[in-house]
Amino acid sequence: ENIMKIKFKKLICYSMLACSTLVFCSSFSFCQTYDITRESSEAQKQQRYIEDIGYRILNANRIDKRVNFIFNSKNVFNANSNSINREINFYKGLANVLRTEDEYAGVLAHEISHAMDSYNYNMFSYLFTTTTAPRKYEYRADLRAVDYMVKAGYDPLGMIVALNRMLNESRIWTFLCTHPRGSLRLMKVYEYIYNKYPYFLVNSPYKNDPVYQNFLLTSRKQRIKLQKKIMEKNEALKDDTNETL
Repeated sequence: ENIMKIKFKKLICYSMLACSTLVFCSSFSFCQTYDITRESSEAQKQQRYIEDIGYRILNANRIDKRVNFIFNSKNVFNANSNSINREINFYKGLANVLRTEDEYAGVLAHEISHAMDSYNYNMFSYLFTTTTAPRKYEYRADLRAVDYMVKAGYDPLGMIVALNRMLNESRIWTFLCTHPRGSLRLMKVYEYIYNKYPYFLVNSPYKNDPVYQNFLLTSRKQRIKLQKKIMEKNEALKDDTNETL
């Protein structure tokens, strides 16, 4: 009985949190209209640029859900997906550090993935699941973004480069951070590319990019473990095949 009371209280708390978040966000999101024509010519150019990339990803992947792309001229080092009005905000501070279209595509594909999750759940379920297991959704958005990129003709190593520029390496991530530590996210993306799209690891022009080379340097031990794990898995499959024959 006591356990049921505790669970009920938790449910009430989560419900209140979700409702409060919805009311707060809706007061800022539902009725505001962003007017890019009031921004500088450079901001308008950036707006067209992220729209071209964003819609290319949506169309190439046959995504039939609406998503809008907004370039925000605030000098904020971030991009986010607004789950209430399905707008992806791409801030000037982040645009200042990205170099290639592939890098932009990696960030936008990740946020598009979050937007698709918001379509798959009702508002309460989405807020609850992303609040209680946020890192799970970050990993999933990263890997789905790789698929989105490849389908749209982008080089997925651009995402590794973008993430290596963006992510920190917090020492307190296990307790306080909603996002996984940078090195963990990078290795998850690399492993996914290694298993599903190995062509890019051999033929990509990013092999000569200093940021990608830095990733290879700092992830050397993890990549050796990955290769060893895959070799052991392949050996086990061979043994199973030989036994069958």
